[in-house]
Amino acid sequence: MQVLASVVGAFLIGVAFRNILRGAASRRWPQAQGRILRSFVLVHKDDDGGEGFVPQVEFEYQVEGMTHRGMRLQYGRIGSGSRRRAERVLAPYPAGVSVRVFFDPRKPADAVLVPGAARGNAVIALAGAVFLACARLIQIHMK
Repeated sequence: MQVLASVVGAFLIGVAFRNILRGAASRRWPQAQGRILRSFVLVHKDDDGGEGFVPQVEFEYQVEGMTHRGMRLQYGRIGSGSRRRAERVLAPYPAGVSVRVFFDPRKPADAVLVPGAARGNAVIALAGAVFLACARLIQIHMK
């Protein structure tokens, strides 16, 4: 159990750290003109009847004559427990609207609509820290 909690904690902190680094890099990426193909709220239902709402967007853009499609709104963007909040995130992105797309110049297929990292990365990192703390408590109590 301790090993599992440690692995999960380290993984979550690693994901948050990666998102923060990639988000910071995306602020310096070049831009291309793009178009929203579709946007929608993805609804997740858990076994207990709870729901989560994740804003989803699909866009198309061209770099050096090559057409790319992307789905990343922002690094680390996670859903919420509120459909209304997810819909507010998507409000600027109805199908057909023209948008600025920030793309990685070394890998143009990697792109975002919102440069930077989402605040949700703090939640991801905090969850990782909780798992690591639990692993440490398990270790202490097993001695």
